[in-house]
Amino acid sequence: MPEGGSRKVLKGSGVIAFVRKHRTEWGRLQARRERARLAEELVLARPRWVFTCRNLGVAVGERVWERVKAFLEDSWSLFERGVKELEEGLKEGDALKVRDGAEKLWNAVVSAANALVLSRTGIVPASHWERRRLLDRLEEAEPELERLGLRDRYGARERYLHEMTFYDGIMDPEMLKREVEKVRKFLEDVQRVVSSKMDGA
Repeated sequence: MPEGGSRKVLKGSGVIAFVRKHRTEWGRLQARRERARLAEELVLARPRWVFTCRNLGVAVGERVWERVKAFLEDSWSLFERGVKELEEGLKEGDALKVRDGAEKLWNAVVSAANALVLSRTGIVPASHWERRRLLDRLEEAEPELERLGLRDRYGARERYLHEMTFYDGIMDPEMLKREVEKVRKFLEDVQRVVSSKMDGA
């Protein structure tokens, strides 16, 4: 258990929360903001260059589609392993297994989002921030993606699985059961829109 933290059971809720005593370090916060600003400046120009890859010939397109397929396969493999670990962890009362299972589910979402972004732009996002930014742009360009709300759903899975469950150690069985279905639907929707693009390529 990290220094300065404690484990707290919320009575009657079945939820275990890891309570961490926070201490603000202003120097680190300022450095993080500066890195984010510089990253934004770099990323703003990046997609404009990448879209020109489509003019380089069929061979580049084939390599891109192979990577897209690999990301989709990885997303389903991570999903299956994540569900298995989650179910085992909840049954055994193994908090570490539950957290690892939640992180695999989150990585399934990341891999699926990579497949979507790559299929539309020809690039793999370098960070969660860049992935969210590119998903925003895709929704602006394609009404169907905006209707599906994939960017918001991506952010929700990041919050519940990556942050609350994996990092904060909050284990809410009912929430996690819902998250499994939401991840499954996210993967299905991404695979459908990506496949439609591949069929028309």
